[in-house]
Amino acid sequence: MGRVKDMCIELEEKFMDKASDIIGECDSYDEFVQGMEQYRDLVSHMGEEQKHDMLGELWTEKWSQFI
Repeated sequence: MGRVKDMCIELEEKFMDKASDIIGECDSYDEFVQGMEQYRDLVSHMGEEQKHDMLGELWTEKWSQFI
């Protein structure tokens, strides 16, 4: 079970790394989510709500520094 959990964590980190790369190029949250569509399979073990929560937190964190 430990290896599976480690693999899931690694895939989540890759997903977030891709999100960090893309986020600065997006003018809206919807554009950001659409840009991440091609990487959704990395976190196929997560539900859609969890994916949106992760992306939402990253979006808020990134753009709150400009407010």
